[in-house]
Amino acid sequence: MMSEEKKSENKIEKAEKRKEEKKDEIEEERLTIEDIAPAFPLIYRIAESGVESIYIQKCNKIWVEVKRENLLEFCSFLKENGFDHFSCILGVDRGEYFEVIYHIWSYIDRRMLSVRVKVPKDDPEVDSVVSIWRAADWHERETYDMFGIIFRGHPDLRRILLPDDFEGFPLRKDFKLEERSWL
Repeated sequence: MMSEEKKSENKIEKAEKRKEEKKDEIEEERLTIEDIAPAFPLIYRIAESGVESIYIQKCNKIWVEVKRENLLEFCSFLKENGFDHFSCILGVDRGEYFEVIYHIWSYIDRRMLSVRVKVPKDDPEVDSVVSIWRAADWHERETYDMFGIIFRGHPDLRRILLPDDFEGFPLRKDFKLEERSWL
């Protein structure tokens, strides 16, 4: 019979091997700008518009990282170039910083573009995109309600899911669950 220590080592080795295999699969799925440019020439203009990075999946889903101070300008550029459907916003607590992810769709090009913005925890503010896509209104309010990320310039930034007197932001990793009286 194997010792517990040996079993543990085997499990760790197998997990690391699976992690490496998965990493290789992900790298194989990645495309370059040149791969999709013939079918989507706007990708060159997106790449030149001040983005931090671009990641293109094999399914033609495009991920773009933008500095928060460039968000409004970049989103205006997208809207002017056919990305007319605002789908949703996701807030993510990455531990050391927040990430706000915008999913935007172009019906003309039949493409989804995801825009990622890093937001520091000590200054959780980012510009509102409601002036560009009205549909962002409730999504920004929900992200504020759950994470406490402030959307500068939002026309009505207040809680949407939780009671007004609720303290804290429940999807933050530092949120402490406490017994509460709801009645």
